[in-house]
Amino acid sequence: MLALKENGNKELAKRYIRPEGPALAIVGEFSLEEYEQVGVTLNKGERFIGFWVGDWANALFNEHGVGSMTALAPRVGYGSKTIQTYSQVSRAYDIPIRIGLVDKYSNLSYKHFHIALYKPDRLELLEMAGRENMSAGNFYSYLYPEKDRKTTLPMWRTIDDTRTYIERSYNIMSSDGISENRPQAKRLLKQAKKLVDWLEGELA
Repeated sequence: MLALKENGNKELAKRYIRPEGPALAIVGEFSLEEYEQVGVTLNKGERFIGFWVGDWANALFNEHGVGSMTALAPRVGYGSKTIQTYSQVSRAYDIPIRIGLVDKYSNLSYKHFHIALYKPDRLELLEMAGRENMSAGNFYSYLYPEKDRKTTLPMWRTIDDTRTYIERSYNIMSSDGISENRPQAKRLLKQAKKLVDWLEGELA
């Protein structure tokens, strides 16, 4: 992650911050600026690790041919299907397009790109998700309401988006029932009441 050598030290004592299994090893002392640098890298890793693995897999394939990903995947700790998914998503979006979108919208992550993968207008949808500051979960619910069985009520930035989500949620629940989702339904009712109270106050 961050490895530095102390200049002028005859013993070349090292200070570093680097991942070691399920921990982040921190040896030595660091300035606030250096901690900030590492924090930015950690945030990017959390948001874009799928793209990093996908680009790695595609470079491996290009240099070493068919079968190289399948052969290496279990040796580095990934399932072959997982590698293939990362690879496919990475190939679908040119790097300049990715950079342009995430520089423009700080909420976008690899998950957003994966969710929109099979949509013909995926770039326009990603623009919308960025503009509306949608989380990956809300973006999925918006694109695939028929698959989403989570009865949460996101607070969209526009009235139209909120109305659309409510209508789709109602259609799903009225057809499927709530017998298996009573806890989620109770949370939804609580959130819906807050929304109604707020709207009544604003429209009074």
